[in-house]
Amino acid sequence: MLVSLTIHNFLDADRLMSSSIVQQSNSWDRFKISWTGFLIILGGSDTYGPFFDLVSTFGLKHNPHDEGLSGFTYRVNSVIGKQLSYELCYNVQYVERHGRMDEYPWSFRNVALYQKFDEKNSTSRWILLQPPRKLKTALKNLFENTHDSHERTRQNFLLIHLLICLITEAGWRPFIADLEKEIDTLNDKALFSRVGRLAKFDYSVEFSDTQKLEQIRQRIIRASSAVNTSIRLPAGLKSILERFETTECRETDSTLLPELNMYLSRLESHRVSLQRLLQVAEGTMTLLLQILDFRHDEAINQNAIATRNLLSATHHENELMTVIARGTQRDSRTMKIVAFIAMIYLPATLVASIFNSEIVSIANGQETETTRIQIIASFSITTFLLTALTIVGAMIWDKGGFPVSMLRGRSSNSSSL
Repeated sequence: MLVSLTIHNFLDADRLMSSSIVQQSNSWDRFKISWTGFLIILGGSDTYGPFFDLVSTFGLKHNPHDEGLSGFTYRVNSVIGKQLSYELCYNVQYVERHGRMDEYPWSFRNVALYQKFDEKNSTSRWILLQPPRKLKTALKNLFENTHDSHERTRQNFLLIHLLICLITEAGWRPFIADLEKEIDTLNDKALFSRVGRLAKFDYSVEFSDTQKLEQIRQRIIRASSAVNTSIRLPAGLKSILERFETTECRETDSTLLPELNMYLSRLESHRVSLQRLLQVAEGTMTLLLQILDFRHDEAINQNAIATRNLLSATHHENELMTVIARGTQRDSRTMKIVAFIAMIYLPATLVASIFNSEIVSIANGQETETTRIQIIASFSITTFLLTALTIVGAMIWDKGGFPVSMLRGRSSNSSSL
């Protein structure tokens, strides 16, 4: 069963050209084709072996693994006079915007191509795996408008590969520009932040900044690897062109060679830009880590100073408490002395108070010169009664008499309620 498979066959009196495009629903999914159907479009199981290595880089994935395999390989099967037969395959890694708003806007993509050309039988077979949308449109227009002879087929050889090169290269410049903007934001923090303690209006440097920069650095490394492998493609195509011995072919292909050289020059420019960004990212990472280290040391120093100040304040407070305790001790000794003095003078003071009150009156006799002390009768009676009641109450309480049992009964009744 073939799903999402596009096959174009163009037949004229001289040759047969066929192109097959095999798609995935997304770049990490399986190809929408069965193994039997895939062998059919390959023309049998004896297809060029390195192409299957490139096919294995596609398929179901849960993380970006085995994406470093890339290259350009070819073999010449026969050269009979001016008739050439060859096979070639390669893959190109490129970047493309995926359009999802909640993620990083760029994705690394992969397109693979297999071509088998037989000039003797006038056949040319093209198989593309997961080409970008623009490339599919351009190839469709090219194949549908191709009605020429062998020499035109040779021109199409370079034209089709040149289309693949130029379309996949178009995303590198805006991708590198976005990387540069991200690095500039973090680079400003690294270059213009104060070293040491964070100021009020200073840049906020956090560990998450180094994590972001490391993600950018890994993207740069991956992009550099993709660009470096793409640079090998023009050299491989030129080596095949040298195998064409027809003069007309060389003249026709020579019109497209400047475009191929321009593609190579632009890739070299991207490679230099990525190397520069990688160096800037590494320098920015070093500065950010040093700023974090300085601020960490400053924070530790400030904490140590605050701890020392706290210990000093605690020590000062302990000294004040000691002074207060000593003052309290001195005051207690003074109070003891005052109490002792008061105890000594209390009887005399009490007697003086009694005599100064109306409880005791001093009467002077008229018949004699003697003086009599008279105690008011009501005071003596009241004093005697209160003393007697106190003694009786204490005796009853001690023996557990009626008042105590009555109090216990009342307490038990209240508790039961």
